[in-house]
Amino acid sequence: MIEVRDSLSPSGLPAAPANAVQIMQAFADEQINNQALVKLIESDAFLSAELLNIVNAPFFYRAHKASNISHALEIHGRAELRNVFYCICVRDLLDPNNVSGFDISGFWEDSLRRAAAAQLLAVEIGLDGNTSFSACLLQDLGLPILFHRKRLPRAAWLEFLSLNPEQRFRFELKLFATSHERVSLRLMQDWSLPSPDIEAIEHRYHCQELPADTGAELEKLCQVMDCAEWLASLFSASGKSAILKTVHAKLATQFALTEQQGFKLLDNIPARVEEAAQTLGLPVQKQEDFDLVLHQANARLVEENTGFLELTRQLEQALKERDVLADALTKELELAGEIQRSLLPKEKEARFPLYGVNLPAQELSGDFFDYFKQEDGSVYFCLGDVSGKGITASLLMAKASSLFHCLGKREQDLGKLMDMINTEICETSVRGMFVAMVAGKYYPECGTVQLVNAGNPPVLFIQQNHEIKKIDAGAAPLGIVADAEFTVVEFKLGKGHLLMFSDGVTEGFVGDDSKMGMDGLLDILRDNIDKSPREQLNTVLDRFKQSGTAQRDDIAIMVLEHEGQGVQSLFNYEFSSKPAELQCMRQQLRQILIDQDCKKVCVDLLVLAVNEAAMNIIQHAYNFDCSGKIHLQIQRKENELLFKLTDFACPIDRSCVKSRDLKDIRPGGLGVHFINEIMDEVIFEDDCKQAGNILLLRKNLDAVCLKEEGDKE
Repeated sequence: MIEVRDSLSPSGLPAAPANAVQIMQAFADEQINNQALVKLIESDAFLSAELLNIVNAPFFYRAHKASNISHALEIHGRAELRNVFYCICVRDLLDPNNVSGFDISGFWEDSLRRAAAAQLLAVEIGLDGNTSFSACLLQDLGLPILFHRKRLPRAAWLEFLSLNPEQRFRFELKLFATSHERVSLRLMQDWSLPSPDIEAIEHRYHCQELPADTGAELEKLCQVMDCAEWLASLFSASGKSAILKTVHAKLATQFALTEQQGFKLLDNIPARVEEAAQTLGLPVQKQEDFDLVLHQANARLVEENTGFLELTRQLEQALKERDVLADALTKELELAGEIQRSLLPKEKEARFPLYGVNLPAQELSGDFFDYFKQEDGSVYFCLGDVSGKGITASLLMAKASSLFHCLGKREQDLGKLMDMINTEICETSVRGMFVAMVAGKYYPECGTVQLVNAGNPPVLFIQQNHEIKKIDAGAAPLGIVADAEFTVVEFKLGKGHLLMFSDGVTEGFVGDDSKMGMDGLLDILRDNIDKSPREQLNTVLDRFKQSGTAQRDDIAIMVLEHEGQGVQSLFNYEFSSKPAELQCMRQQLRQILIDQDCKKVCVDLLVLAVNEAAMNIIQHAYNFDCSGKIHLQIQRKENELLFKLTDFACPIDRSCVKSRDLKDIRPGGLGVHFINEIMDEVIFEDDCKQAGNILLLRKNLDAVCLKEEGDKE
């Protein structure tokens, strides 16, 4: 390492407020627990408010806004909250009043480029992006102090900006007999910051000279900071072609990144700078797109190495190759989307208690829902939202959904199931990704619901009295805390229903760039409180479709209603597969229908349909084996009758169960014809469990079927 001499005494350096230094030292001291740290931060109301304001900004935002410092610590973790606090301290220390006469706006633009480049690069290779971001800001702390103390003209600052990182280092040594990193280190040592932060800045120019026992993460951070300065210099320095070659070489040798990945990083830097500046309240102008910078870098190469016609030919060839690759990618994404949609549960019959919809914002979705029956008749269900978007989010979505579906069939305890899924995601997730999920278990016979909300928006319980109760998250999202506890909430659904949704619903646009929000969702539900749960769900979706605005986030929404609510059991009768026993069944069925105020013609038709269905079971399922059993169950919900015929024979080939043309005069097929003509719906149930076949017959009792008031005895 080149030895340099510090020309500034400690008295010549600006001092951070004592309380800020105390908080920074507390962050670094592992002996100080989180409770004490929160108390220390909250003792300064201004710093607390500023810290909350910044962590809740989109730049640092996670899944939910933090309501207080303790909540922020829970969401972001100690290390990340420390990084945010460092950024605030650097910003406040470099107040224009402390460095008057210096181009502070130009400095922040240049410094934020390095910090943004470091953050993007760190995330790309699996390091913590916010740590890299704050480390770059701390590293640059001494730069405006040196220029301010030396009282150099603006021309010197502009010359400094035009240099590449190696030239800048020599420039500083010549003018100041030290480097700005030394000044930054002096301040950091005065603040007693942790050694990893200091070592990364101290060895940024000489990563190869790190001690042999240095951890891999610190070594990578040092390399990231070095490469970030070269990436950022492309936007201000001259000799862009040579800098671009150096950038690609460093990315390839140190991080095994391709030129395409390098260009993607560079392309994202301007937007990230503007976002960071807005979050921290720093004076930065609108950034120039990297396309223009790249054009400047390539202009010299074009003049030296290729003529206009050759360049045109290369461009045409590149466009053709791009179109071929784009078509292939589109087909791959379509196939991936089709596979992903196949993971969603197939819609059940109309009376199944759960119903959901998933609307992806792009080809692939990070939202999902699932539900399936257990052997004991209970139903597991979940709705989740994966952090991020695109292919990475869709892959984690597929994993989380599959874990829930597979593990849920083995584990009966909802809390343990969520713990198992969380453990697996914590062990394998990358880049800080997580899954917000609400999961539950529903018992149809008694209407009991068990629920766990892990970082998801509140579940809305629309009760029978039309009151809407919120069931907020009781645990962190999956994939954040390995030993998290998942509290199970249990309650009776009664005649109410649940509405579950991802944050794409409340964050969704309903026109004129206005978001629906929680209040908007509640207003829709209250305005449609008398409608069925499915109609309420569809009304919410219609608001998005009618807005004409493209949604930026995936939307998943699901309802759960008690399938037994309002259902009256009329008849449970079991008989053997002997044709002679059908007479007794018909007699009892006829009386049941008469008691339900059905007209005689309706009674005759319904008895005929059920008798034909039972006879088909005896003939085609049991093949006239008289030892079989048939179970007939009749239920009524409002003006609808459900006839459920269950047998225990071998499953039949359903494609053979069809009626024939009445003009085709021959035996067979008329019974199926009569059944289809008489009933409003005739379906086989897919999930038969221990049964062989389950046939469901539905009949709506309209005015034609029911006796009028004057006709009743």
